[in-house]
Amino acid sequence: MKFLQRNFKCNSENIEIDFQSKVRLGVCRNLGGIPDQMSNILDRFLQNVTNDTVELQPLPIVDLLQENLTDVESRHLMLLTSDGSALDILFQEKILNITEVDVIFGLDFPLDNTDVHICHNITHIKNCMEHGHPVVLLHLENLYESLYDMYISSLNF
Repeated sequence: MKFLQRNFKCNSENIEIDFQSKVRLGVCRNLGGIPDQMSNILDRFLQNVTNDTVELQPLPIVDLLQENLTDVESRHLMLLTSDGSALDILFQEKILNITEVDVIFGLDFPLDNTDVHICHNITHIKNCMEHGHPVVLLHLENLYESLYDMYISSLNF
């Protein structure tokens, strides 16, 4: 809703905004985590908002990622995958530049699960977020709950 609100603000020139394309972009960017369900989600969202039965096609995920990362007003993007192949795709598609990204890699060593090490990683991630610097986490499942708590506490309600 925040995305749609930002994109539907009236401008001084009263330029007509393509409502369906903005709804499509907003829904795909914010709810696009289940690609095989996106057509159904788009149809239902538009039908509930406008009573239209227009079929909207989902946008390519690579385009959504790129657009999210270049939008200075977007929320922090968390991309969860089951393997490391997504990182290769992000670099190959030039969505991320390998020289401009911090990659934090977790291992299964006992010291990687200590509170001190977890706090160090959280601080590193917070610094990256504050400076708008992309950070990629690999094999850091032990941080997800802390990241969620950190993200929720940083929201301005």
